[in-house]
Amino acid sequence: MWKTVVRRLLILIPQLLFISAAVFFMSQAMPGDALTGVFGEMDVDAQIIEELREEFGLNDPLLQQYGRWVWGIVTEFDFGRTLTQGRRPVTDLIGERMANSVRLAILTLIFQYALAIPLGVIAARRRGTVIDKAIVLYTFAAMAMPTIVLALLMLFTFGFNLSWFPIRGSVDVLLETGSFAYFISRIHHLILPSITAALLGTVFIINILRSEIIDAQNSDYVTTARSKGVPAGRIYSKHILRNSALPIVSMLGFAVAGLFTGSIFIETIFSYPGIGQLFVTSITTRDFPVSNALVLMTAFLIAMGALIGDVLLTVVDPRIRVR
Repeated sequence: MWKTVVRRLLILIPQLLFISAAVFFMSQAMPGDALTGVFGEMDVDAQIIEELREEFGLNDPLLQQYGRWVWGIVTEFDFGRTLTQGRRPVTDLIGERMANSVRLAILTLIFQYALAIPLGVIAARRRGTVIDKAIVLYTFAAMAMPTIVLALLMLFTFGFNLSWFPIRGSVDVLLETGSFAYFISRIHHLILPSITAALLGTVFIINILRSEIIDAQNSDYVTTARSKGVPAGRIYSKHILRNSALPIVSMLGFAVAGLFTGSIFIETIFSYPGIGQLFVTSITTRDFPVSNALVLMTAFLIAMGALIGDVLLTVVDPRIRVR
């Protein structure tokens, strides 16, 4: 297994190099640059703007700019400096937002699996009943519901009308940092956006788990276990659920990566200061060092998610590990 992990990591190097080149040159093909995003329609002397472009290296040939950017990443893990937020290092800016996105992703994943697994099992065991039809109807509704629409409905209902949850931010800034109230405030700000993301993320887990359990109920090994008088509860826990959970386990790595890539709408609508909101801001202000770094980071997370899913699958299923 370790040889496979090392091989996949080595293959990842040229993939990331290709993605970095594609992202960099595509961003340079966009109209304007970071100085356009900073000054906008402001009446600024063209000479000053030209001097700033020269200072930031924006007038250098594209290949030279790309080579300088990649060399900084490889040698110093330096993705450059943001051109619109005080020339701060991009890694520092992303690091500040990453903590918020990690908290949101973890809580979303907990809600997502805590809701999807019981619903998938119940729908399969109660196949054809009213409960099963209600769960299937929920999956169809969630699949058809755009993220923006559900997020706005949740925000309007539980944020504005009922005032159960905050409508923006990640914590109450008036509280003392590190206090118990500060911790509770962070959780309180996380609940509504994480539940919203989890409701939409349960669809595929429920459908796959329901389908796998239904197929497993008619398999030969389940029929054999029943003929031997094995209790139904043990058949489900030891045979059906364990085998049916394999696709869910393999999806876990992709689910973790998908929470980061799919958080753009959630963080923007709930004004949650994470990397999703940072990505939108960097695009609108043409702060390409930040947006390029985020795209490259997302590609790395997706690749690592696939690797983690394969490793978890070998842990759960010994047959795959033997192969």
